[in-house]
Amino acid sequence: MFNLGYRYTARSEGFLSKLGLFFVFLGAMLVWSQIVLRGAPHGFRLFLEEAFRSAFHGLSSGSPPSYLLLCGGVLIFRHGGVVFDKRKDLAMKWWGFLIPFQRKTVPLDSLTKVTITQRSHYGEHGQVSYRDYEVHVRSAEMDFSIGSCFFHRAARRKANRIARFLLLPMYDYNDFSHLQTLPDVIRRKR
Repeated sequence: MFNLGYRYTARSEGFLSKLGLFFVFLGAMLVWSQIVLRGAPHGFRLFLEEAFRSAFHGLSSGSPPSYLLLCGGVLIFRHGGVVFDKRKDLAMKWWGFLIPFQRKTVPLDSLTKVTITQRSHYGEHGQVSYRDYEVHVRSAEMDFSIGSCFFHRAARRKANRIARFLLLPMYDYNDFSHLQTLPDVIRRKR
């Protein structure tokens, strides 16, 4: 997340990218072990050729290591995010693999509020296993998900930064207490 004064960017990478890295590592180890068990060719170039041949042959034959490599690559290289640009007067939501594939834009004037909502996640026996706090920027046409935090204070800091940047009111829907706060910049203008 960064703010250049006229542009604010929030990207969603986090946990899924790390999970993808784990899948790629696990798949590469399994491909490597298959090559070693068959008898490794001499030389690094021959080893790499055999590794790629084994991985691509595994995709057509349904080999689990190849699927781990493929799923891991997709999780690592998929990206998404939100950009609020004051110079272009646009709010843009995008996603893609290495480069943006799909973009949805709305004018900044259509944004109405920044919200924090508490979300409970339930375990096997119907008990709350953990809670997190989601930060959203709402408009009539679209909902921009900025991200979630495990701690309310971190979510509140993130929401306050965005509310100050966009000059929007912030609503905190934590524990069913609807608290509206205005950023300091808006208070000074009134």
